[in-house]
Amino acid sequence: MKKVINNFEEYFLAVSLVIMVAINFGNVLSRYFIHTSWAFTEELLVILFVWNTMLASAMAFKHGAHLGLSVITDLFPERFQKYVVIFGAVITIGLMALLAYYGVDMVANQIKYNQRTPSMDLPE
Repeated sequence: MKKVINNFEEYFLAVSLVIMVAINFGNVLSRYFIHTSWAFTEELLVILFVWNTMLASAMAFKHGAHLGLSVITDLFPERFQKYVVIFGAVITIGLMALLAYYGVDMVANQIKYNQRTPSMDLPE
């Protein structure tokens, strides 16, 4: 069970990607054979794509797989490089906290004004 919780991002991303491919493929087949498109597909694919992007970014951070430039770190002597990396991590945490704060504020406003998506009638 601990493995499932620790690797939740990977499982969610895999299932979500399969769902996205299936929906998109189904929509293409629907347009080709019966000349009509599923109304909800674009909206659902955009929602899933945003979730996939955020979760994949978190997963990359967890595994240390984000692209990084060592130009600034390499300017410092080897004994200070660790502190430069820590400083960068602190800046990243601060920016993510700021993003989370404004994200929660935006969602609260959307709930307050009852904004909904056009096709699926989901909260925006």
